[in-house]
Amino acid sequence: MESAPLEVEVKFWVEDPADLRRRISILGADFLGSADEHNTVWDNDKAQVRKKKGLLRLREEGRATLTVKAKIEQKSDCQCKVMAEWETALDNPLAMKQILDFLGYFPVRCYEKKRETFKLGKVLLMLDTMPFGVFLEIEGREEAIKEAAAALGLEWEGRILLNYFELFEIIKEKEGLAFKDITFENFSCISPNVAACLPGFFARPSGK
Repeated sequence: MESAPLEVEVKFWVEDPADLRRRISILGADFLGSADEHNTVWDNDKAQVRKKKGLLRLREEGRATLTVKAKIEQKSDCQCKVMAEWETALDNPLAMKQILDFLGYFPVRCYEKKRETFKLGKVLLMLDTMPFGVFLEIEGREEAIKEAAAALGLEWEGRILLNYFELFEIIKEKEGLAFKDITFENFSCISPNVAACLPGFFARPSGK
């Protein structure tokens, strides 16, 4: 079996999106487009995907993609989030939903975001407007990610290795929220204090 393709990334909380867009532009990044995403996470009644710390996701944004991510063993000195990732485009998302249903999977949660994508050298920059805040994902090889973060004036100690559901759980506990889906409608009357949650977001030093 061929080795799995890897997704290597980090996130940063963005306090001033307009200023970050300006810095991205100054560095000469290529704008690849924007999309309004609706993502549905699937699992079965034994929660096998969640127990494996994986993800089975159907993304719809005009086009549709099915993605499987899996946690892997990674080098102890790695400072990025690394997942095995398989992804394929779909011509018929309704048929895919029916296939997943037939196989015993069902939607368990959903999340929405507005994503702007840029290419800067050897990395992809994804500026994500989530219902609870704005974040920048940098994806590529670790050294290239570090170089891009430095060029953008981002402090490496402020990197985030959690996924959006994990970030939401921290906010949910802090704000006393009852809902489970990360949608713009659910947050329409809520302005969470993301800055107060940052200590729980940041990557921990090795061994802590």
